[in-house]
Amino acid sequence: MPVTLQSFAVLLSRPGDANGDAEVAAGAIEAVNRQHSRSTGIHFHLLDWKKDSYADSGAEPQQLLNRQIVDDADIVLAIFRERMGTPTQRFDSGTEEEIVLALEAHKPVHIYFWQPPQDYEPADASQYERIESFKARIADRVMYVTYATEQELRDRVTHDFTKRMYELEDEKPVRKPALGLAAIGADGKLWSSPIPQLTALGGIYNPNAITRSITTAFDEAAAIELPKPASEMPSHTDGAASFASALTTVKLQIPTSLASGSLLGSYEKVELSDRDRNLASEVLGELGIEVPDRLFDLGGLHYNKFLAASLYSGDGIEGTDDEKAKYRALQRLIGACRSHREYKRFLSAMRDLVGLPLVVENNGNALATHVVVELLLPQSLRVPIERIPMPDNAFINRELDDGSAIAAFARLPFEIKESHVYRSYEDSHNRLEHGSSIPPLHTRNPGMYPYGRSALDRDDYYEEIEYCFEECSFKPVPDEDAVAVLVEFDRVQQNAAYAYPVILPLRKAPTASLRYRINADELDEPIIGEIEFAAAE
Repeated sequence: MPVTLQSFAVLLSRPGDANGDAEVAAGAIEAVNRQHSRSTGIHFHLLDWKKDSYADSGAEPQQLLNRQIVDDADIVLAIFRERMGTPTQRFDSGTEEEIVLALEAHKPVHIYFWQPPQDYEPADASQYERIESFKARIADRVMYVTYATEQELRDRVTHDFTKRMYELEDEKPVRKPALGLAAIGADGKLWSSPIPQLTALGGIYNPNAITRSITTAFDEAAAIELPKPASEMPSHTDGAASFASALTTVKLQIPTSLASGSLLGSYEKVELSDRDRNLASEVLGELGIEVPDRLFDLGGLHYNKFLAASLYSGDGIEGTDDEKAKYRALQRLIGACRSHREYKRFLSAMRDLVGLPLVVENNGNALATHVVVELLLPQSLRVPIERIPMPDNAFINRELDDGSAIAAFARLPFEIKESHVYRSYEDSHNRLEHGSSIPPLHTRNPGMYPYGRSALDRDDYYEEIEYCFEECSFKPVPDEDAVAVLVEFDRVQQNAAYAYPVILPLRKAPTASLRYRINADELDEPIIGEIEFAAAE
């Protein structure tokens, strides 16, 4: 049967380089119309200057477009890619002018900015700088959205205009935020209740990260074949040949620098300790690598204490080039094996913890500002920051050799990366209210920082953990064996979800629901709710 539709004109505004993305957005809106128009009685009619404008005169081209199309639009959908566009008499581009006119007329405006990859180099740097400047100018007037792919743009436009359609369905919508907590599932989707089983925090790390350094050092050491000791050299029946062989052996075992009797006491044969040999053999065995009989043999390599204690430049290790090369390879092998053992211990400790990745949702039709979320966490589940597992100092100094490496390693299990389903915590910041965050500074260069540590250690690692959780406050709850985890969001846009700053570590998956309270400037009273978890299988 016939349905009466109320039509709302949507202006597709964009610079010329975003024409392809505008077609993607137009397709998404047409799909929303096909799916929801009959049930809501709302229809979106697309206005496009390329199709709906006509020849005219008497004013600047942009003013003619404003009169023909912009003034008739009920909603503006603007897309920017790599260019800001051509300036007009009053604004930096025609697209900016259309956005500002719509905002001044109190019309809804949806703005989508293409997010380039990290290694992106703009073809026209000045155009890209103008886009960044425009973002700053509108940050306090509208919440814009970023996208990386056409599919993300399609998903975002579909989501936003579906919500917009249902909001318009009610002639007198009650403009209130509707806030709640949800969790991010392993599939990237949002789960309100029940939340799926949580995963171990250690599962994010690569368990074989150290394996390559072990196999590389092993291959280097195993490839060096040293002469066999005298006891293993073939016997000779001829007396002269036997004497010559013995003389050769003596020359191999006792370098000429030891010929003087005064220096003989400074000689010390270099050998790996039984502990290091056993460690390497066990780790290689775990990796399925067969240990050759003479892998740890260093031939006649020796340590000259006399030369090491003098002004002689070097470490006092003497021997052939092959002996020294094998010694260095074995030292790398032992170090890698120690890192492997410590890495396994660290992963085991992290796998004992589970992570709770939360988002705050606003399913209402109004912006929420100064949102404060309090999650009540039983002490039996809470993991204090100082109890979060850390590698030992030797591993940090050996494997995390600069500030960027230790930062990436420490933050990895707690990061929540933005997706097209939810926005990052930083996107909720009001730039005029939220202070800048300064990450820790680490250095291994005592010459540049004479009072700093020359090697990275657990103190540096703990600074990174503290930085991860600096946006979270932990306050004891009176009369309850629990702690309130407080997170503040400057603003949460309607029909959107914003991730927590970090994944919360727990000792184990909750078996009971967790209570929360949310407050915001627009709420008459706090929202009280619970999040429930799926039963373990």
